[in-house]
Formats: sequence, C-alpha cells, structure tokens
Amino acid sequence: MRTKIRVWRKQALLLCCLVMVCSGLLEKADMNRQTYAATTNKEQGVTCLRQTVDDKLIIPDKYNTGTSGKLKKVQLADTIENIQFMSGSDNTRNVLDFYYMNIKKKGTIIFENYDFSVCPLSIYHADQIDRNIKLVFKNCKFSQFAGSRSTTKIKLEFERCSFHNFSGSNAMFDRCKFGQSYNDGLNPFQNVTVKNCFFYDLGSKKSIDTTIHSDGTQIYGWKDIDAKNIIYKNCRFEIPPIAPEGSKAGVNACIMLQLEYSNGTNIHFEDCIVNGGGYSIYAESKFDVYNLKNASFKNIRVGCAKKYGNVYPKMSPEVSFYSMSETDKLYISSVWKEKNKTFLSVTNDTCRQRKLLVITDKGAFKYSIPACKKGNQMTSKDKYEDMPFDQKIIIPKQCKYIICYDNTFSGAAKQIRFVNWSKKTVYLTKKEGKKLFSRKKDIIASGKCGENVKYTITKNGVLTLSGKGETYSYNSGEPAPWIKQADIIKTIKINKGITTLGNQLFSDCIAVQKVTLPSTIKTIGSRTFYGCFYLQKIQLPNQIKSIGDLAFSNWTKIQYK
Repeated sequence: MRTKIRVWRKQALLLCCLVMVCSGLLEKADMNRQTYAATTNKEQGVTCLRQTVDDKLIIPDKYNTGTSGKLKKVQLADTIENIQFMSGSDNTRNVLDFYYMNIKKKGTIIFENYDFSVCPLSIYHADQIDRNIKLVFKNCKFSQFAGSRSTTKIKLEFERCSFHNFSGSNAMFDRCKFGQSYNDGLNPFQNVTVKNCFFYDLGSKKSIDTTIHSDGTQIYGWKDIDAKNIIYKNCRFEIPPIAPEGSKAGVNACIMLQLEYSNGTNIHFEDCIVNGGGYSIYAESKFDVYNLKNASFKNIRVGCAKKYGNVYPKMSPEVSFYSMSETDKLYISSVWKEKNKTFLSVTNDTCRQRKLLVITDKGAFKYSIPACKKGNQMTSKDKYEDMPFDQKIIIPKQCKYIICYDNTFSGAAKQIRFVNWSKKTVYLTKKEGKKLFSRKKDIIASGKCGENVKYTITKNGVLTLSGKGETYSYNSGEPAPWIKQADIIKTIKINKGITTLGNQLFSDCIAVQKVTLPSTIKTIGSRTFYGCFYLQKIQLPNQIKSIGDLAFSNWTKIQYK
C-alpha cells in the first residue's frame, strides 16, 4: 500500500512539474508573441518615431491646469499687495474698486498664490476708470469672480487659476480650471481669450435650492452689449450629464453658444475636446431678432457622453464647422517623471473598453481602460470620479522615452503620445511596425443586410456592402446589425449592383465621415443616413429616383454626379 502511495506521489509530482513547465513555455511564448520594442540604434531601426499634434499641443487635464501648492487665504475686506478690498452684498462678497478706493493704483498689479474662495469676488465701477490697469492672477483660487460685462480699461489675466465660475469681459485665461459646482464654468461677454483650459464636473455637486442647467461655458450676450471677440483654443470640456439624487441642478451642454440678449460675432472654438452635455454643443440665436455671425468650430473631437447628440439641431446659418470628428481612441495628456517612476494621465471618452500599449526603453506595458458610459445610460448613481477620465498610469521605471498606442484592435494601433527625454532618435523595427499596423484591413464583423447583400467591417472602420438589389430596412426597435460598431465606422462603401438602401440603414452611425455610392443606387429610404453628423457632404448618382423623409441630417450637403 505504501509503495502504491509513493508511486502515486511521484506521478503527481511529475505531472505538476510538467504542468508548470508547459505553463511557463506557454507564458514565455505568449510574452514573445506580444512583446513590443523600440530602439535608439539606427542600424536596427527602420521607422523613425515622430511627434504628433497631441505631443506639441498638450491636452488640458486635472494635473496640468489649476492651482497647486499652498495658498494664502484672503478674508473679507483684506489688504493684499497694497490693494484694499471692500466688503459688499451684506458682507458676503469681496469687492475690488479702483474708482472710490485704490485711486492711485495703475499699471500691472500681480496677485500670486492666493485663495480668494472664502467669498465671491467682484469688480465695481470698472466702466468709470480712465486709466489702464492690468490685474494678473497667478496660481489663485476663486469661487465666483464677477467682472464687468462691457469693455473697460481694466484687463484681467489668469494663469493656472481655479474657478467655480467666472463672468465678465477683457480677460485672458491660460491653464485654468473651471468646475466642481452647479454653475456655468465661464460666462464671457467681450474680448475674452481662453487657452489650454479644463472645464469639468459641473453636475455632481448637489443643488437643492435652485433649478439650474449647468454649461461648461455659456455665451448669451447682454442688453446693449454684443457678445464678441471670444476665442477658445486647446480647451477640454469633460462634463457628463450627471446629478445626485434630489438635486435641482443638471448638465445642459459643454458649449452653450445661445444668444438671448444681444448679437454675437467673432466667436471661435479651435482644437477642443468636448464630452458630455444633453447636446454637447449649441450654436444658435435663441430669438430671431439677434444675429450670430462669424462663429466657427474647428478641429473639435466629441466624446460619447452626450445624452442626445453632438450639436443642437437648430443652428444659426452663419456658424461654420470644420474637421469635427467622434473621438475614436484614447488620449494622454500629462506625462511626468517622479521618484524613479514615469506617470501618464490617460482618458477614454469612447463607449468602448480600450487597450493602452506603452513601449519604453525599459520594456512594454499594457493596460485596459474602461469604457465611458453614453450620456443616456447615466443615472444619479454615477459619479464623476468613477469615470475613465485622467486615470493615472504608473510605469515602475524612469524611462528615457515612451511611445503610447491605442491598441484596442491588435494590428491596427494608433499612436497617441510620444515623449522622448533622451537626445537620441527612436526607431521601430520593421517587425515591430508590422505587428502594430499591418492588420488594419482585418475583418472584425460580417453578415447579411439584404436578401442578396452582405457586409463586412474592418479594424480601420470601413463598412462595405456588396451584392445585388435591395438591403433590408431597419427601425429603432430592430437596428442594423452593425449598431455595436457604429462608434468606429468612419467610411461606408457601397459596391456596384446594390439598388436600394433601406430605411434607417446607417442611422446613428455617429462616426461616419465619408460615403461612396455606385451608379446603380436608385432609392434611398427614410432616415437612412440620419444622425450621421460628421457626414458633411455626399454625392448621389444623377439617375436616383427616390429619397425618403429625413434620409440625411440637415447639415449634410447633397451633390449629384
């Protein structure tokens, strides 16, 4: 009996060793198959890594905007930097006055490292000042700051400051942060420049006394004061439509350009990221008596957290949109080194869980970044801090360089960040390049969408229909089979032989930018391309016979060939 037990133990031990060896080999083989590398050796490298726009125009986030360090608290009616503050509004507000007080002050006055958030701050009698005054605030914190609505001789500059809300004119903001209240982040009127700023979290603070619809920024004008010369450059609006249970506040839009009291002109948003709101963007005159002209949105990336859509359908005719797109990859903003580690701030504004690949001189690192919820899926239980925004990634090495890719679809990687602290050029080998980029045309979904019509979807977002005759028609209860891939479909190709595109066939394909139609198309159903906001234009064959109701969104320009 003892002999049998010893034999059994030996057999079991051998079996365990065999399993461990096999597991090790499998793990090693998998590691070899999945290992990515780069080099500074020109002989080994064949592809030179280059920086992209996101490396040069750093995206704002919670780490690189707003105040930092210790701040000196400013109390009611304090005197600081030889400037006397006054108490106003029943001793609840700090007031800066250069007409009745501080009458000899002129030129540039600098406030640095102050916390003004104990009381709201206002500027009084600015329109009566006849001398030039520039107030510069560096690394300062505010609850509410109310400046003059009209253009005056008092100019304001804010560098790395934090606000619940600012309203006023004649102001410049750089690397500032607006949010964490149920007010609008910023209400500009005239001559306001906002660059590299972060608007965030305007719904999670509970408001039980007032019914408010918060906006990242709201531009509404004022009686006898036209909204004008308002510029936003490289700003980010991270404002999901959430509010705690019982709150009377709610999120309305990331950008609310809606004239209510005056005309508006020369208002521009460029290189901005917007994610959230009911509609993410409003661009209209609320009343026909007011004109909105020379307004534009250029290079705007829109995330999935909006509740209803990208842009409110009622747009003023003189508003222009250039190069708008649905966010289709991760993005990385801050990158820094500290205590022999390398840190990244990564954000996922898409509705898909994504994979981050970071290649460094110390090896490759992989991470899964959770999906962002769509706005219409969010509830009062959702919290801003639980969302996949500005997630800190820690690489336990101090790297000489990092190359970051969205590698959600293996073989169809997208470079999203490249930081090189070394003085040497970084290369990818041909083998590594092939591993990262050579499978963009792999099919990830396929099937039937008509009795004699088939479809395929590739990793690089091309939806192709081929076959003969009519496609099926769909509806909101039974959407097209590619609805789960709608966020990645950028191009639609219809091959020759297809004659009819059914109802709601491509409805709400939110990322589509280009559609190619053959001469055989005779009929387009109702709402076939409805909701394809980024489809700026489409060419239809001359011999087309029928186009259904709302076949296209009202911003798609139709041409014939």
